[in-house]
Amino acid sequence: MPNTIAVTLTPGTLNGQFAWNMSVNGKAQAPGAAPPIKADPGISPDFSFTLVNAPNVTFSSFLVPAGNTEIHHVSQVSGATTFTFKDHNKDTGDIPYEILFNGAPKLDPIISNGGGGNGFYQSSTIIEYAGYAIAAAVVLFFVAKRMMRNAKN
Repeated sequence: MPNTIAVTLTPGTLNGQFAWNMSVNGKAQAPGAAPPIKADPGISPDFSFTLVNAPNVTFSSFLVPAGNTEIHHVSQVSGATTFTFKDHNKDTGDIPYEILFNGAPKLDPIISNGGGGNGFYQSSTIIEYAGYAIAAAVVLFFVAKRMMRNAKN
């Protein structure tokens, strides 16, 4: 599975009742079904949820269990038609969550983490290591300068 998991939600009906139609990475799920979304082992995926053909419907809130440390960096949800978040996927297990909407019933699917994700993201990791390298170079510069000054005396 790719490092980005794209979920689209389209309003529909099932047996005369409102039902969300979910598509995960372009693969339509059964109408009204919200099967677990799988995060493969060894990756730390980004998730993107987008409303499609949903006039007068926006996201209201995204809820995960208290104490959950896997889901982070949730973008603005309230009033949006798209929101994103990151999943560390460090531990194997299911994460239940709820998506609340303005103008439509809630959705409560599950993320099924395969575990083994490192929780780091290339862009932030590169920036972090570059910062460490710069800090180390500055420290070495001043240490070398002081040593050369002491050697002259």
